[in-house]
Amino acid sequence: MSKRRKKGSGTQFVAIFYPMAKSDAWRSLSGQAVKVFIELHSRYNGGNNGDLSLSLDEAARMLRMGKSTAQRAFRELEEKGFIVVNKRGTWYGRRATTYRVTCKPHGPSNPTNEWKYWSRPISADRRTTDQKNRSSVLKWVDDCLDEPALVPTKNPMGPPQNPSGS
Repeated sequence: MSKRRKKGSGTQFVAIFYPMAKSDAWRSLSGQAVKVFIELHSRYNGGNNGDLSLSLDEAARMLRMGKSTAQRAFRELEEKGFIVVNKRGTWYGRRATTYRVTCKPHGPSNPTNEWKYWSRPISADRRTTDQKNRSSVLKWVDDCLDEPALVPTKNPMGPPQNPSGS
């Protein structure tokens, strides 16, 4: 007779689904932000989304990073749509901020998956991959075509001269 596992008797795990793992938002996360997300997500027990808390001090201590690094990681996760602040914490009440992970349901609502709507910002100074991979010869040809005086002629010395002088 085979042994059967009882439902719920296994260990808890954090699932990173393929659509999320393959998204631009996930791939652009810093390593510190991934660590914070996994720690925050591991506190989800199936019914407490929106009440997940992880203070900056606790994140810094547990994940071995500075408080400012942890703060940047939380901000990055918020900006890219992986977490949403449910209730902002207070220093005087010693209350940590509570979060909701967007890849899990919140109450009767389905997951919002806000990370799907994040796209990499396009900056004016960033060169495209096509421009980065162009050879210097192609760049020179483009520059020559932009400046007609630089286009080589068939005979750079001009028309042939008659040596007899006639």
